[in-house]
Amino acid sequence: MTMHLEQRIPNQLISEIRNGNCVAFVGAGFSAPAVPTWEELLRRLGSEAQLSNHVKNAVKELLGKPGEFGLFDREAAAQLIEEDLGDQFLSELDSAMITKDESGNKRVEARTRLLDSIPFQSIVTTNFDRHLSGTSFSDTDVRSLLRPSRTGWAEGTNWSSGQHNRPVVKIHGDITSHGQNDANDDPLVFSRVGYRRLLFEVPNYQAVLRSLLATRTILFIGFSFSDAYINLLRSETLSMFATKESSAPAAYAIVNDLSGAESDYLLQQEGIKTITYESNAPSDHWGFDHLLEELVDRASVDQVAAYLLSEKNILWFDPKPKNNKKAIKILGPRIKMGRGKLKIESDLSRAKQALESNEYDLLITHWGHQKPSDQNSLLLSNAQMLLRHLRHEGIETPTIVFASRKHSNANRLKALSLGAFEYLFDFQSLFLSIERLFGEIDDWMDDHEDA
Repeated sequence: MTMHLEQRIPNQLISEIRNGNCVAFVGAGFSAPAVPTWEELLRRLGSEAQLSNHVKNAVKELLGKPGEFGLFDREAAAQLIEEDLGDQFLSELDSAMITKDESGNKRVEARTRLLDSIPFQSIVTTNFDRHLSGTSFSDTDVRSLLRPSRTGWAEGTNWSSGQHNRPVVKIHGDITSHGQNDANDDPLVFSRVGYRRLLFEVPNYQAVLRSLLATRTILFIGFSFSDAYINLLRSETLSMFATKESSAPAAYAIVNDLSGAESDYLLQQEGIKTITYESNAPSDHWGFDHLLEELVDRASVDQVAAYLLSEKNILWFDPKPKNNKKAIKILGPRIKMGRGKLKIESDLSRAKQALESNEYDLLITHWGHQKPSDQNSLLLSNAQMLLRHLRHEGIETPTIVFASRKHSNANRLKALSLGAFEYLFDFQSLFLSIERLFGEIDDWMDDHEDA
């Protein structure tokens, strides 16, 4: 990926993402290359759907010429279409949203992959199209949204699957799973009535959204700030933190074509630090895609892990090949990205010889408990023998014992007493220990000062 220095993402935002405190708030602009605008959607439904002639004529009159609307013309057209189609509304809406523009579809697919690789604490979207997979508000585990059990770039990642452990919430409904006429479903927000149902009939909706806006750093992506109720909730939470001097923005936003004066106003009066780009330089909003790429370059789990492992040589000792395969799968690609080296060793004698070369920056070993042949005999574990060998030979290679939880309290004390850096059970903790061992990410970001 290419770093675009003139459009740099603020370091403070990168820190918030890495620390697991940033929520991505995704709007319609994200899916714009593959989804028609609201006006285009209304015109498609008004002319192609199985509407009554009376409603067709009314919609045509309300929409008038492209770009010429009264205050409530589009809202009125949307309400008429939704009510007249009844049970057919969802299927007709779904069909009208499909585009045959393959380049647009591929572009949004690429954006989705980029978004997925950034360790946001959660993703909230007003989009109800098919491009972002998620759950409706009522189907979301609110506790996981507001009180996640794991936070941060390493803890929020399932290292076995490579997926992020974070909710994706489609607060305006999901066209793929909702029955519009089922009173128990969240409303699909298409008209003003849908907005009212969402605000006043869906339990805890406003409370949860307020909590997110108040406790998390929000990054608005492809969001137009045209949703009045979201602006109202955001202003309400902003007023709680109103001070003469603010050390950090309440939110960030990727926005196109803002002037310096507009950006200053949003920061000073709305608490939003804007990250702006020119929509026609390059053309057709490619600046938006470049900013997503920069977020991945600087905040994705793979890039952060690769930085920590940059030019590091690691020896992994475990006599069981199946455990080695997992280490290769998880550590190998990140070490390769950082131009380091991972050596897998299953023989204890060869592991000792390798350590004597003093070329390794880190040793990771299993515990390897040995069963004594009788009650009076005591055999050391493989980890203890390696740690004693390091001490005896004066080798200063930091050592992490990667073992199971069984007998972990007692074994951890033994390992640490022999000079081990840490005793761990999972890859989340392993990467956090590597971060403590080899240096904070802030050292990396110091080389990427804000423009």
